[in-house]
Amino acid sequence: MAARTVEEHVRALGWRHGAVKPSIEEKGAAVRWATAVTIGFATLLCAPAMLAGTFADDILHELIFREFPEAFARTLNIFSFMKSPAEVALFRNWGVLPWWASNDVRIDFFRPIPSLIHAVDFALFSYAPVAVHVMSIAWYVASTWLVSRVLARFFPENSRLILVAVAIFALNGSHAVNVQWAANRNDLIASVFMLGAFLGWLRWRETRRARELVLLFGAYLAALLSKESGVLLPVMIATHALVFPSPGTKSGPLWRRLRPWRRELLALGLITAGYLAAYFLSGHGADSMVYINPAHHPVRWLEAAPRAFTFHLATLATGVHMLMLGQAPLTDAPIPSLVAIGATFGFVVLAFVLLRRERAVQFFAVWVGLFLLQLTTTFPDARLVYMASVGFAFIVTRVLAVLWERRAALAPRLAFAVLVLLHFIVAPIVMQVTFHIMRGFDTSYEALRSDLRASIDYDRLPDSGTEVFFLNWNQRETSALAGLWLSQVEPTGIDVHAQLSSDRGEYVAKIDRAFSKMKIHYTPLSFLLGEVDLRVVDDRTITLSPAGSTFFPTIFEQLYMTDNEFTVGQSVELPNFTATIEELSRDPSVRRGTDVTRVRFVFKEPIDSARYRFMAWEAGHLRPVRLQPGSSMRLAQR
Repeated sequence: MAARTVEEHVRALGWRHGAVKPSIEEKGAAVRWATAVTIGFATLLCAPAMLAGTFADDILHELIFREFPEAFARTLNIFSFMKSPAEVALFRNWGVLPWWASNDVRIDFFRPIPSLIHAVDFALFSYAPVAVHVMSIAWYVASTWLVSRVLARFFPENSRLILVAVAIFALNGSHAVNVQWAANRNDLIASVFMLGAFLGWLRWRETRRARELVLLFGAYLAALLSKESGVLLPVMIATHALVFPSPGTKSGPLWRRLRPWRRELLALGLITAGYLAAYFLSGHGADSMVYINPAHHPVRWLEAAPRAFTFHLATLATGVHMLMLGQAPLTDAPIPSLVAIGATFGFVVLAFVLLRRERAVQFFAVWVGLFLLQLTTTFPDARLVYMASVGFAFIVTRVLAVLWERRAALAPRLAFAVLVLLHFIVAPIVMQVTFHIMRGFDTSYEALRSDLRASIDYDRLPDSGTEVFFLNWNQRETSALAGLWLSQVEPTGIDVHAQLSSDRGEYVAKIDRAFSKMKIHYTPLSFLLGEVDLRVVDDRTITLSPAGSTFFPTIFEQLYMTDNEFTVGQSVELPNFTATIEELSRDPSVRRGTDVTRVRFVFKEPIDSARYRFMAWEAGHLRPVRLQPGSSMRLAQR
């Protein structure tokens, strides 16, 4: 094929009428070097991630590779946490899941490519935190470079605006969680494959070389096997074909714009249908109060969707992680929340007024909307907006460019200054603050370990076993899997790896037997924050009641629930105790569900049993609590 000029390529593709033309040829050397420097600077800002350890889901992943590699080998997947009632019951019995976990709760994702990459990390580095974080940063660099290559096709050739767009993306404070939390690396990995596939599509339209088609379909398959959001790629490609039609297809019905690409779109559709069929027929998927399954709970999804969409959009527009303002930001911190939401919709209106006729902006607006719509099934979480932030970076850059052109007037200058402040000053600060907060989980873990060692002789665990009950302890992600972490760093009385390797029984049964042979177990009675009233009813019974709050107020409790409808007298019987809901108080501000305000725990042995240890979190430490029948006390987290 004879070499074409940029203008000839643009005319051939019919994109010459767009307000912003895609660049087809390589950028000038100066722009390429400046882009590399921008990415390098963003990489340096990620360096603090290497100072942190691993936490939350990382603990489970390391435990699988270190103690139970069979669990990975049988499915090549470490992102399946709760996939059957039998597993839920097993982990609930032994304190890995809290007693209120629903039998129907599911967190069962199929992500074999990130799982294999984690396996390589363990094989090469034994999951050393520094090495794990370096690998995550490497994926972030690869993702950011691909963002630059994709966005370059939507700016004028050799435009410095590509540097602005790449910087806005790379400095996004919400990306800190993806970089530092190893288990969330799947967003980085999936983005590399999704962006690679989309780049293959763009190049296929430009050159019609077969290798670009191979890149498109190969990277798409890899994206599907990295994260479920990969299914959006065919919609993105169809949207691109509609917004940037080929010559001769602009007039008439919209479907005519898709006709030149019907074979590619059909192939992508068949791949997507096959993936979805295999995914759901094999039982994968999620269902909880946090990960809503619209097929099971359509009303709850419709109620939660506007909140999730708005909060995620606010995170993109302002850099504010809405959940950092409170579990219910609009009531916990109404003024900052309303300011963030107001600024968000102000930006949307501004972008619409200035750029509504630009085809590239129209395309990336759909891009952002698609990914935010997909996130309406989950709770507002900054780490999930990664792919949406690609399109948002382009839109912000174009708004900045237009405002700069109109800088002679006061209003454009003020709007320009606000956007620069948010995306070039506040955003990197938020990134560093997030790194700092996440490093704090290491301190929480070590405090937990030190406090337990002060009251438990781990070197001489009794054969009769020790049961540790946490009365009140909510350190966010630290709480959920603390027992598994303690089982790795402190003695359990058995060699877990040897026990699991030698047991030839069924999967769930062998895990159950391993837990039963451990000489120590850890069980949360609550994840309560703030003040908690504890009453010792008799020698086997206690009640816990949050002062001025409810028993399951945050997403960290609701993650394990599929519904929040409770009844007085509802009970859960576990090997060591029975938990019974004693009191409810319906919150008039909540349309569905009831609030649990008191729970009774009846233990199988007297509470002064030598096997029992009751621990309370107060003043930043866990301390043992001696329970006397007839006594009452108020526990307070500070």
